[in-house]
Amino acid sequence: MKKYLALDMGAESGRLMAVSIDAQIATQEIHRFQTPVKTDSRNRRCWDFPKIIDEVITALTKASASGPYEALAVDTWGLDFGLIDNTGALIELPVSHRDHRTDGMLEKASKLVGKKRLHFESGCQLLEVNSIYQLLAIAQQTPDEFEKAKHLLFMPDLILYALTGAVASEYTIASTSGLYDVVNDCWAENLAKDLGIPLHIFTQVENPGTIRGELKKELQAKTGIGPIKCIATTSHDTASAVFATPLLSPGSAYISSGTWSLLGVELQQPVVNEITMNERLTNEGG
Repeated sequence: MKKYLALDMGAESGRLMAVSIDAQIATQEIHRFQTPVKTDSRNRRCWDFPKIIDEVITALTKASASGPYEALAVDTWGLDFGLIDNTGALIELPVSHRDHRTDGMLEKASKLVGKKRLHFESGCQLLEVNSIYQLLAIAQQTPDEFEKAKHLLFMPDLILYALTGAVASEYTIASTSGLYDVVNDCWAENLAKDLGIPLHIFTQVENPGTIRGELKKELQAKTGIGPIKCIATTSHDTASAVFATPLLSPGSAYISSGTWSLLGVELQQPVVNEITMNERLTNEGG
């Protein structure tokens, strides 16, 4: 029997689950916590990232009593991110998509590049809370953040960075941003450039299932869990839910309910056209 750890982070709460795989799959909740929020110096609604990591350390410490474990995987909600500076530190707390800094940004982006490009160069729904409009808000409201930024890390990648020190972007979470070209499988660099978003902050994109690194030695000692591998799984929480859904026939649909509910189907290729744009459909990686 092999045992794994799954850190599943939602915008309301997070939990660490132990997963045992033998003839059957069994799960056990080890630790659950409310996702902490905080107002920053700019009066923005943020995720209290240091407290999130404190909760993760508590969870791993509890898990150490029932190990050993093969690996730890992390998934979170989409859209939100942190910016890392040259020293490896967070520039500001990650701002929540529930903050109002994106109000009016979809309209501003449409004026800058045209509504069509926003959808056709990413495949994403035109949703004002998407990462692309959060980044446009930084470009127009707090450009000093870009002046300091070396890397952009979406929430699951930011957690893995805190655990391992490794920098990368996982594919499924990148595809939620509105700045990843799902048709050509690359960052939508021209779109970012034309919105005033610096290209150097985008990191290498890795496939789900990639070993991101090993838990930092200081965290191994602090938690007692040892040199556990940390995995960039299907790190968008919806992508993880869909992957686990037994879609038994072509055209089977899923409903994934969390902070909000999503209805969709699995396709081999993205569909990006006038209909998907006008009906506000989105293409997200799996």
